[in-house]
Amino acid sequence: MQEEQFTQILNKHFSIEELQTLFFKLNLDYSQTTAKSKGQVTEMLLSKLGESDSLDKLQLILEKERPHLFGIASTPEKSQVFPIPQSKDAFQQLSRVELFHLMMSHLAFSQVQVIAFEMMVDDKQFISATLLGYVRDLIVEIDKRGELPLLRNHLSTVFADKKFKSKQDTTRTPKRSSPRNLFAKIKSKFNAQPAASKANHPTPSPNFPPFETAIVEGELSLAEQIQQYFSIAEFRTLCFDLNVDWEMLKGADHLATINNFLSHCQQHGQTEELRLLIKTERPFVTWADA
Repeated sequence: MQEEQFTQILNKHFSIEELQTLFFKLNLDYSQTTAKSKGQVTEMLLSKLGESDSLDKLQLILEKERPHLFGIASTPEKSQVFPIPQSKDAFQQLSRVELFHLMMSHLAFSQVQVIAFEMMVDDKQFISATLLGYVRDLIVEIDKRGELPLLRNHLSTVFADKKFKSKQDTTRTPKRSSPRNLFAKIKSKFNAQPAASKANHPTPSPNFPPFETAIVEGELSLAEQIQQYFSIAEFRTLCFDLNVDWEMLKGADHLATINNFLSHCQQHGQTEELRLLIKTERPFVTWADA
């Protein structure tokens, strides 16, 4: 691929946060990408790669994360979550990127925050407040401290003791809270799991009929999953990819806007296209039925 092709794909199909995560996966420093436009971040990424062999590595990542852009069919194997290692030795063999995929596959935002607290990591300087960026920033910070072996050992204990319920379990995990909250509050509220109720969910704008998805006890709705796994900027990218004007969908808050978006997709026969897109971009998530 030519550099111009990389530029077009990255600018059109990746959010700034996802571009920063590409830096991470290629073992590059992304600390200077804050307060930059998407075009500037893309340019920084490509200039840092430079040599063709590094660009080849980038293409392999892009083919895995956006197979539909390269005419590659998404197979069930590619959509499987990262497997939990079965021994402490296996945990110690995990690379930074594998640790990232393990945590993204099995831990909710609040669970990752508790791990940060237990490893005495201050998240105030983290670049991102989304699950994707928080996990990435946490691993980078722990790596700077030379404590990746401690993180691997900590995770092996967490999963061996079943301290946290995996996101793949059917029981509902707590909704993520702001990473700026006091860690003490995170720990004290961690086990509080209020029953899901339609009354707790914002009603979409009167211009849009309610999105017809039942909220099943113990599970997240599709709208809630999109809210949890896509930042506002990433959600706007989803709208762009589906040629939907997100400005016309604005509701009382972000969740209401997502409900309007899902309703719009139902009305215009784009639900399956949306599901394919979110499965491709977040293959580690077990998405709720539409």
